[in-house]
Amino acid sequence: MSRALLIVLVLGAVVGAYVLFTGAGDTVPEPRDADAPAAPGTQDPAAAGLDPVRPPEESAEPELPGFQEPAAPFAALMVTRRPTSWNKLVEMALRDTQDLSYAVWHVGDVGGPESLGGQAGARRGLPALSGPPQSAWLEAQDVRVLIVDELDPHALPDAFWAGVSDRVRRGVMGLLFRPGWPYGAGNEPLQAHPALSHPTFSALLPVERAAELAGEPVPGVFTQGRPLHLTGEGLRHAASRLVPTPDRSAQLWREVDQGPHALRPKFVYPVLKTRADARVLIEVPAEGAEYWPALVASEATGRVLWLGLRDFGQEAYKVSRHQGVMATLINHWLLWLAGQSA
Repeated sequence: MSRALLIVLVLGAVVGAYVLFTGAGDTVPEPRDADAPAAPGTQDPAAAGLDPVRPPEESAEPELPGFQEPAAPFAALMVTRRPTSWNKLVEMALRDTQDLSYAVWHVGDVGGPESLGGQAGARRGLPALSGPPQSAWLEAQDVRVLIVDELDPHALPDAFWAGVSDRVRRGVMGLLFRPGWPYGAGNEPLQAHPALSHPTFSALLPVERAAELAGEPVPGVFTQGRPLHLTGEGLRHAASRLVPTPDRSAQLWREVDQGPHALRPKFVYPVLKTRADARVLIEVPAEGAEYWPALVASEATGRVLWLGLRDFGQEAYKVSRHQGVMATLINHWLLWLAGQSA
C-alpha cells in the first residue's frame, strides 16, 4: 500500500470520527448563520472565465498527490483561538509530515495579554508549553513555521509579535495566517478582523485592505459553496501545486471540484486589495467578474501565506480522497514556509 493511500485512509477514519462523534464541525458556525443574508447566485464557471470542470480520468486506483518530505528536520508552532475541525486537520498534516517537530497552543477567548489563559494541544519533539508561547521560546526551539489560526493577535503580548516579526523578516521563519470570522473578547462577531489593524502583525500580511463584514449581503458570505479558481501564479507556485507537474496539478484541482463533496467554501475573507508584491494563488468567484483572494503568498517581508477561507467546506471532510488532498496541500504549505520548496 502506498504511503499516500495510507495517509488518506488514516485521515478518513480519524477526521470522520472526529467530526461525527465530537461534533467539531458544529463548533465552527457559519458566519451570520442565524440571519445570513442572501448571497449572489452561484455563477457558471465558464461565464466567470474559469476553466471548465473536466471529469476525472477513470482508473482502478486514481493517482493521489503525495506528501513532500523535508530536506532537513524543522519545528512548527500553531497558535489558535480554539480547537476546530480545521485546525484538527492541520494537526494531522503536522503529524504525518516526516521529520517535523510541532506544538499547538489554544489561547481561548480572552480579552488581552492581561487575562491570558489557554491550553496546550498536541505536540511532538518539542517541550510542553505550560503557558502562552513567548518569542524567546521560538528562538530556543528554532521554530521555522508559525501558524496563526483565527486568532486576534491582541490576545498575545506585543513582545511576542515583535519576536515573530523579527524571525519572519530575517527569513528564518514562515507565517501562515487564517483569519476566519473575527470575534471579540465577549465572543461577539466583529465587522473587521483585529489582525488587519495590529501595528506589528498587520505589517507582515500580504493584504492591504478588506471590506467590512457588514451589509446585505455580507461580502464573502455565500449560501452555497463556491468553486476554487487556481490562478496562473497558483498553477506554478509550490504552495498551491498538488503535484510537481503544473498540468497534472490543475487536473487534480478540477477533480476535487466535482460532486456533492467538492471543495466548496461558503466564506472567504473579502480582501479588496493585496499588497503590490503579493501573489494570489487561489481565488473564489463572487458576483460578476469579481473574485475574492483565498490563498495569497508573499516574500516581501519573509515567507507569508494568507488563507482567507473558513475551510474548504464541511462536505469535503466526508470523502477520504478530498481529505487527503487538503492534508497534502497543508503539507506543501509547511515546506514552502520553512524554505524547503521553491
